[in-house]
Amino acid sequence: RLVAARGRLMHQLPPSGAMAAVFTDEQAVVRRIAAFPRLSIAAVNAPTTIIVSGDAGDLDRLRQQFTEDGIETRPLRISNAFHSPLVDPILDEMERIATTVQYRAPEVPLISNLTGRELRAGEMDAAYWRRHLREPVRFSGAMSAPFGQVTVPPSTANLRKYSGSFKGSKTGPCSQSRKSMVFVVPSLNGHARFYSASGR
Repeated sequence: RLVAARGRLMHQLPPSGAMAAVFTDEQAVVRRIAAFPRLSIAAVNAPTTIIVSGDAGDLDRLRQQFTEDGIETRPLRISNAFHSPLVDPILDEMERIATTVQYRAPEVPLISNLTGRELRAGEMDAAYWRRHLREPVRFSGAMSAPFGQVTVPPSTANLRKYSGSFKGSKTGPCSQSRKSMVFVVPSLNGHARFYSASGR
């Protein structure tokens, strides 16, 4: 029900805004976007792959500033500026719908891409789903959480779901500990690639 409601509400928003990847650390982006209240960080895909979302004109100006500082940016092909102030009109309705759902503590460990850590008992409620629609996707943290000190390299960040292309073409180990090595492999672009990634 929540997934259907979220999709329906997003579809009701007029196509507007823009998103872009900025290849620097999160704090550098936080400091820079402070001057642009119509922009937000939409996702932290890797330590130096930050997605910014919001007003198209402001985003163009922000990208220009980063470019002048020698920091690469890349526009993303999207229909709406997700996780930005432009989704604020639907937040109340999303929270209202989320109050109609009965929640239970997870029976298995569940990593939240809102917080980037394991979900705690009682943490998922209507307010959680409001935040989930508006706040950044903590993909990097969520990928690292099950494995401890694992770093998701920029070249393998989950940028494809936004842009249709990775920043880099190679995939490999995120990090290596004494006990194990963790790999991130692309799994989109059709069933064959998904099954291949699963096998790997």
